[in-house]
Amino acid sequence: MRYLLLTNPKNKAFRMDTYSASPEGTIMIERTTKHDKEPFVALLRDLGGVPLVYLEDDLQFTEYFESKLLQEIEKDPDVFTSFFCSRKEPTETKMLSPSTFVLNLCLYMPVWFQQGIMDFYDTASDEITGLHADTLIKAYLQSKKQKYKMVIPSLVQHVGSPWTAPSFKEV
Repeated sequence: MRYLLLTNPKNKAFRMDTYSASPEGTIMIERTTKHDKEPFVALLRDLGGVPLVYLEDDLQFTEYFESKLLQEIEKDPDVFTSFFCSRKEPTETKMLSPSTFVLNLCLYMPVWFQQGIMDFYDTASDEITGLHADTLIKAYLQSKKQKYKMVIPSLVQHVGSPWTAPSFKEV
């Protein structure tokens, strides 16, 4: 399994804090375009063939992040999983409909899912997929009517977000 941290040039204030708190061996790659869909797919092509934990640079990790993450992945190693929830509901880990997917802050992508994203990207128009990786993922999930797993409580939170849960404990 590999860890990938995609950075945004606008987030220089967060980048090193997030990277230094990331699991050992995390690969940090800076986005060079305004929209992140193309670099995201290019990274999947370059890193393909291994399960991937995808991180964005404007997040905070919960205490014992990596051990909690690995425990969740071990439960369902073949399930696309989000470790961020932007709502008060649901209150426990569950499978959710594709229409509820938002934000790529922290994701686990099995190999089959990465391949599906790349194939979908190659055939779908920008009108369907949007300009960002999160809209591409949502469009792919919807096209396949594929549910995804959302881990609750969140293992990461968006920096400065009003969504940060009161029970969330930072590292």
